Formats: sequence, C-alpha cells, structure tokens
Amino acid sequence: MTPAAADVPGSFSPAGAGEGGAGEAVGRPSGGGDGEDDGFARTGLAAWRRRTLAMVGLGQIGGSLAAAARPLAGRVLGLDRDPAAVAHARRSGWIDAGSSGGFEPVAEADAVVLAVPISALEDVMAGIRPYLRPGTLVTDTASVKAPVVAAARRLLPHGVAFAGGHPMAGTERWGAGAADPALFRGRTWVLTPAAPWGEPAAAPWASLLAALGARVLFLSPDEHDRHVALTSHLPLLVAAALAGTARRAAGELPHLADLVAGGFRDTTRVAGGHPLLGRDMLRANWTQLAPWFELLREELDRLARLAACPEGPSGHALTGRSPVATAGDAAAPGAVPASSGRRQEGSAERTAAGAAPGQQPGRAAAPVPGPVPGPAGHPAGDPLYRYLEGARRFRAAVLKTGSTPAPGEGGGPGEESAPPPHRPDAG
Repeated sequence: MTPAAADVPGSFSPAGAGEGGAGEAVGRPSGGGDGEDDGFARTGLAAWRRRTLAMVGLGQIGGSLAAAARPLAGRVLGLDRDPAAVAHARRSGWIDAGSSGGFEPVAEADAVVLAVPISALEDVMAGIRPYLRPGTLVTDTASVKAPVVAAARRLLPHGVAFAGGHPMAGTERWGAGAADPALFRGRTWVLTPAAPWGEPAAAPWASLLAALGARVLFLSPDEHDRHVALTSHLPLLVAAALAGTARRAAGELPHLADLVAGGFRDTTRVAGGHPLLGRDMLRANWTQLAPWFELLREELDRLARLAACPEGPSGHALTGRSPVATAGDAAAPGAVPASSGRRQEGSAERTAAGAAPGQQPGRAAAPVPGPVPGPAGHPAGDPLYRYLEGARRFRAAVLKTGSTPAPGEGGGPGEESAPPPHRPDAG
C-alpha cells in the first residue's frame, strides 16, 4: 500500500498520534442537549446533522474521523493534496465530495478539522483563512497544542471558533489506507479550549467526539503538552534510540534479525511511524520533553548501577540523588562517573533551580528505603529486582485501570523507591 502524499512535507496529512472509557466528556461538561446554544453554535448532535464538516487531510487520523463522523454530519467534505487519498475516501464512502486542488471547498463548511502535520499547520491556517465564515468551528489533531493555539490566534479571522484537539489513537501506520472508522472508540480525545474562544468553542466538538465513542478530556494547552511529553513523545524518543542502537550494533551481530523477538518489536513499535510526524512532535514540544528526558537519563543510570552490582549496593543504601559513581565507589560497568560532563551539567541545572537532581524545588528529598529484609537468596532483597518489579506493577496498574496509581501504589512491598521528579514547569 502506497502512503498518501498527504503524509509528506508540504501537503495535507494527519498529525495526531499517540496512545480510555468511551463516549463521555471528562473534566468539564460537554454541552449537552440537542439545542443548547454555546455562544458560537448549537452543541447537540441534532446540530451536527445540519452541519457541513470539512476534513483537511485524509490520512489515518483525518480519514478515520471523516469515516466515523459521516453518519452524524449533514455532509462531509475531504481535502487532500494527494488525489489518491481523496479517491480512496470517496470509494470508501467516507466523504460526500472531495478536492485535491485547493482550499475553496472550506467556504461551504460549518466546521473544519485540520488533520495535518504540525509543520504544515500555519500554512494551512493561512490558506483556509479567506474561506472561513464567522461562526465556523475549527479544530486540529496535532500532538502538540501550545504552539498550535498560538498560531490560531495569529492566523484565524475574528469570529471563527477554534479549539485545539488531539486524539490519543494513532498507530505507527499512516496514509489513507490506514484509516479506520473505529479508531477512536474507547480512546481519549483531548480538547484544549483557550482564550479568546474558551470552552464554548470546544463544546460542539465534545458532543460529536463522545458520540463517536471517544473519551473527551479537557486540558489547557500547556497541561496537555506536559503530559504527552512523557506519555507519547518520550516513548518515541526511547523507541527510536533503541532502534538506532541496534542499527549501530548490527555489524557486530550477524544473527540480529534472527533473534529479534517480542521485546524488541514491542519496544520499538512507535519508531516505525512516519519520521515527519515524529520530527515535528519532538521539536515542537522539546521544551516540555527535555526535563522528562533528563529524568529518564537519571533512571537509566540508576538502573545500570543496580544491574552492574550482582550483590546489590556495596555497603551503602541507595539515595534519592542521581546514581552516579562517587569518589569512594569503584566504577561499575554502566555507571556514569561523577566527573561526567553530562551529569555535572544536569546537576548544576537542578542546583541552580534550588533542588538536588531529581528533587522538586522547595521540597525536602523524600526518604528512600534501603533493601527490605527477606529470606536468604529471596529476590525481595535485591534492589534491581525491586526496581524492575515496581516498574512492571506500575505499568500494569496504569494499563488496567486507566488511572495513575497514587504514590506507594502499583508496586509491592520492598519496591525500590525513586527520587521525586523535577516538574517540567518548576523554576
């Protein structure tokens, strides 16, 4: 299957990607019944049956949304620079009409979805501007929200109602052929209402998305970006780094391809996505991503230190600080020496912020328990075992319940405690 040209630089394509309950709005009311006026437009599903929805970008996200919304909207128009993507959507019955020649069809729309890469959004906003009527609803699907909202403030005309959006539902596939009408069922769709439009601009979208089976969550743009930096963008960075490591090592491992199993395949899955979308999200959200990346470095160092000590820590308890080798420690394999420039820089940054590495400014370092006593040879006495078991249980709790375990939950007795994280927005 040939990827749509909608997914290459300078053309229309889906930008939302990621990784839920269904059919509800979380955090704020979605604006409910069939006739409630929200200041821009009526919010209920009856109003959508009278609207024309224009989908700019018919890749995986845009195509999926067009297909899912078609039974609920009065008309659905599809725009994509790739004629094959438009033809595919027409053949599949996902749109009523389509165009690959320009933005003119937007003039017919009451609501517009911009399902394009982050790097193309400003050009697309400028391109549709002449065709937007007052009262038109506009949203997007990009995985970073603060810069998109800022661009909308600059580029969209007065009287248009904009609400940022991000479906946590993409996969590593792309293009019109990857579209799926069921893609959003049970998945979180974040809406980020912001000034000057506010929540009234988001309420009509919340009604539609909940009807599609999505779990609608209202967040501020910055709050969204801080969260997805950890849950979506950092995993991409890790997956790409692991794949890059394997690429560098391939010359020394002639049987690498024969020995790739589920662990490597699952961990690197998101690295199989379109590199344009990955590049855009990492660069656009680096300010929020960088502190989590630094925390990941600390955790990798800490984990390496535990793995390099078969008998556990040599005579000292783990501390809440970054696990670097001190002057009195033997340099274990995988440990980062205290003289490492990278770690010194990280420590200097945190000290300047008024906190030790891994410690939130203004708060005392949390006490970190030492090994929990257990029968001789029992793994509960092994810090590395406790670290891995704690990580496993935390992951299982998050995936099973869909909520973040409270501190101390999600791990068994004796789980290795981690230093408190440095919040990305802390000074």
